[in-house]
Amino acid sequence: MRLLTPLYRMTGIFSGRTVLSTLLTLFLLFMVASCSRDGDVEVDASIKLNEPNSFAAFINPLAGLASGDYVIEVNTDTAGDAGSFTLTVSYDGGTEEEFTGSWTATTSTRNIDITLYTAGGVTITLTSSVENNLRLLHSNGSVIATAGAIATGDSIISLETSRIDSAAYGAAYYATIDPTSVKDTLEKWKVENGFYDVAADRIIQPRFRDTKDLGYGRGMRMWTKSDGSLYFFVENFQVRTLPGEAYTTLNLEALLTDARQHHFGSNAIEFSTYPYGPGEPCGFDSTAACAISDPNPPKFNKFFTFDATLGNQKAEDHENETRLDEVNLDGRGDKAMPGACVYCHGGTLRPLRADGTFRDNTLNGTAGNDIDGDVNAKLQLLEVPSLEYGDYSPYTKAEQEPIIKQVNQAIYCTYPNLPAAGIQAACAQFCNDPSNTVDCDGNGNSLEAILTCKDSANTVDCDGLGNNLAAVLVGGNTLQGQWTGDFARVMSEGWYDDPDVVGAFDRDTYNDDFVPLEWRHTTPTIAIPNPPPPGSEQLFLEVVQPFCFVCHSRRGSNLGSVDTRSTGKDIDFNSYEKFISHADQIKLYVFDRGIMPLSLRGFNAFWDEDSDAPQILAAHLNGVLDVDNLIPLNNENKVNLPGAPVADAGPDRTTTSPVRLFGSNSRFVSSYLWSITSEPTGSDAVLIDTATSRPLLTTSVDGDYEVSLTATFNGVLSTDVVRIKIDNGLTNATTPLDPKTLTFDANIKPIFGNAGGSDGRECNHCHSVAGGTGTPIPGVPVYWNDVDNDAADRTFYEEVLARVDFNDPENSLILTKPSNAHHYGGLRGGFEVSNPANRQNYDLFLNWIMEGAPEN
Repeated sequence: MRLLTPLYRMTGIFSGRTVLSTLLTLFLLFMVASCSRDGDVEVDASIKLNEPNSFAAFINPLAGLASGDYVIEVNTDTAGDAGSFTLTVSYDGGTEEEFTGSWTATTSTRNIDITLYTAGGVTITLTSSVENNLRLLHSNGSVIATAGAIATGDSIISLETSRIDSAAYGAAYYATIDPTSVKDTLEKWKVENGFYDVAADRIIQPRFRDTKDLGYGRGMRMWTKSDGSLYFFVENFQVRTLPGEAYTTLNLEALLTDARQHHFGSNAIEFSTYPYGPGEPCGFDSTAACAISDPNPPKFNKFFTFDATLGNQKAEDHENETRLDEVNLDGRGDKAMPGACVYCHGGTLRPLRADGTFRDNTLNGTAGNDIDGDVNAKLQLLEVPSLEYGDYSPYTKAEQEPIIKQVNQAIYCTYPNLPAAGIQAACAQFCNDPSNTVDCDGNGNSLEAILTCKDSANTVDCDGLGNNLAAVLVGGNTLQGQWTGDFARVMSEGWYDDPDVVGAFDRDTYNDDFVPLEWRHTTPTIAIPNPPPPGSEQLFLEVVQPFCFVCHSRRGSNLGSVDTRSTGKDIDFNSYEKFISHADQIKLYVFDRGIMPLSLRGFNAFWDEDSDAPQILAAHLNGVLDVDNLIPLNNENKVNLPGAPVADAGPDRTTTSPVRLFGSNSRFVSSYLWSITSEPTGSDAVLIDTATSRPLLTTSVDGDYEVSLTATFNGVLSTDVVRIKIDNGLTNATTPLDPKTLTFDANIKPIFGNAGGSDGRECNHCHSVAGGTGTPIPGVPVYWNDVDNDAADRTFYEEVLARVDFNDPENSLILTKPSNAHHYGGLRGGFEVSNPANRQNYDLFLNWIMEGAPEN
């Protein structure tokens, strides 16, 4: 009966909506009111192979294992032990293979060959009454993983489908950011973060439906602390009991009428130093293993998700909202925390350490900085046009806008490089008394010092580099390789700027039509000789701002590119020039593969039948794309939704026989058919596994081979050709090297010290720890040397492997960066893809990746 009360209360105060439609909406809610919450979002099983489905995830999932051929070595612990065994190999997708065999008094090792046709994970289980152990080997004999018998008598090797997306990954994340488990329910999270210590009138509580990202009704509560910390939690409402209505206005009605049976979960974010602050579990004064040496650690964003389906379904019950390691937010399957949030908050995920712990952030200026759990994520602004509001008080847009402005101002205050005027205009809400920003925290520290300095009490050395507060307010407080926040700040200030009033944030309402200067078409001048072309404002307002800005503005640094695009922050799209410089990648990810927009709701809105966004974007891209790479229009002058099969036969290579071809990067495909279309005279070539993505070509005759792939879905065909040069005389001492002999230790690691480009600088000239070779850049994202002083250089190998994409080898950052794709260091020697005389290092790295990237 609880829905009847809001119905009675609201019938007299409708605005802009008929009583009839309101009664219908509330009647639908009443009809499903007795239905209990159904836990996690159900997985949509209706998705076909030709439908894009790569949402809310990183483009490179960091697969646990490359596709290809492997050897499982099945051993007894003691030579001479005899007995039988059963080996079970479980692959992604649910398929299994079972092998049986036995050991004898003279044979204590058996080898079993397997093939992975797509990159991913595998679980290998050895069962026997004989004490046993397992080893998983590359085809060249390099050891990937080992396992000895556990208590059950089984030996198990388990490699995750993704090294950054598993329940274990989420658990390791929470163990790092909440080492004493004092925040494992929403209620405990609120208590620990001072929710009940804040005056009620200082808790900001907007209510809306998010139409662009998740589609839920969202009830937010936000509060600040005078040390610059910021806290949010959001209750999510979704009506799942009516087919086709899971992402509609009903979710807003469920929120506004507090229909608790449709509250299925909550998200929380905190911007704080915890657990590394003074007196905290891992503070500099702690004796715990996670203790750090820095008494003034940086604040960073931490993400939590809680399950609301276990407690009271009729009233707020945060005590029973328990934390989740994985969450299914959009009906497309579970995704591990924090990746389910971080993919769009500008963060970076790296695999867990060998001991299973969550690693530190390599993007904050010092690799190995002890701030484990910092994934370099940023806070998102609330974009007023993308939100849906109530039609009755106090939930109308007019009433919610001032509240949302307060939220956006607080978020703005967490960004780096804030100007003094912006701090004074937006951030006073952090102070104990907002009218006193001179003594903001009651300890004599000003608001500017709290939000700017490493130690708010030390304004003389504000940034820890000898610059005082005044200098930092002008020059900024980020290192060269860090996110500068420029675009996010520009948009925050622009949305709330009244050009007729001096000052910042002087506009009460959000300016939907704001376009940054770098996106405005104008007549060429001496100061701006190459302004954006006509239509750039429309491109920004109808494509970039609604579909790209939210994620891209949280990415990039001034190490993004060496060219003339400002200071190189080209991935943040803060100008037309930077945006269009990515034309080939945008075409690939938006129109060919259907990966972007990266959220499902955003993707659906972009491709809605009433949306002109695809055509607007295509027109601009086609103005700069090569003729053979243009985006086609259909008979209605529209761009077709991605979903047609795309055959990709893999990169051309020189190698020895046998060789597995690589069609795993083909898209929207239900069947494969490979055939040899050209071969040398006298060839005895044989092609097997032709109906898979990884066929095997075997021949004893050297020469050039062309192999064609025909990929199919629902009768639609796509073809591609790969050229393979077979040279069976290659060895580990020839030029080029036999790809099957390549290892990181012997062949890849040395390149980082001898791949100088035209400027003579090697890779580790910049990518090195202070005191190492070259001239280190303080904020460079990764060091290409052994920063942990590990005699086996394991850390070095893991850093490189984290930049390898086994699903799409040519997209690996370890290839694209040195070959000058938006790389601050420019082209490195031997990585010039278009020049056969200067691409030897590129081919070396590519062949190593294609063979599974073995370590040694």
